[in-house]
Amino acid sequence: MDQVVFRQVPSLWLTVSVRQSLPVAGTFDLLARRANVEFWSHADALPLCVPLPRDWPDHTSLKSDREASELPLCILGPHVRTLFSDPRSKELVVMPRGVRIVYQVQAADRSEYLVLRRATFHGAQVSVALLESLLERATAVCADLMQGSVHLHNGLALAARRAERKDCDEANTRCIREEHDAAIGPSGGQPLE
Repeated sequence: MDQVVFRQVPSLWLTVSVRQSLPVAGTFDLLARRANVEFWSHADALPLCVPLPRDWPDHTSLKSDREASELPLCILGPHVRTLFSDPRSKELVVMPRGVRIVYQVQAADRSEYLVLRRATFHGAQVSVALLESLLERATAVCADLMQGSVHLHNGLALAARRAERKDCDEANTRCIREEHDAAIGPSGGQPLE
């Protein structure tokens, strides 16, 4: 009996990094369409799977070395929604020493790879516009983190903008309620009869 093996066509990845000291406590790794073949990603080394905020893309997974309440999710939200609206965006990493974005430039020629097992990237080029766009996005993430995570309130970083503050407060209240219910139960700590 023949066995069917699904092979994924190799991709040519572009990594854009902005190295800057950031006021974040730990590492945050948002990975799109996880396939367990991302040898270049350090997401597997991070111990915590963090639940995604409700308005973040469903095809992503979030890993960190910190709890959700310690991450600047409200500040990163607009960047995540914009960056991952492009299906070729693969990873956003935020760490104390900077930001990294991983983007798919091109997939290998499928027929050549399936028949000859040779990854060929015909005409693979990175346009100046694409490179500028990714660099601007990484720089904007850094700038917003520098500007917006100056103060913490109940463990959740508040964004500088008023519209985001309301979302942060609602998310913070929801997190506190969930932690409270998980710790002592919805009975408020009173013995159940």
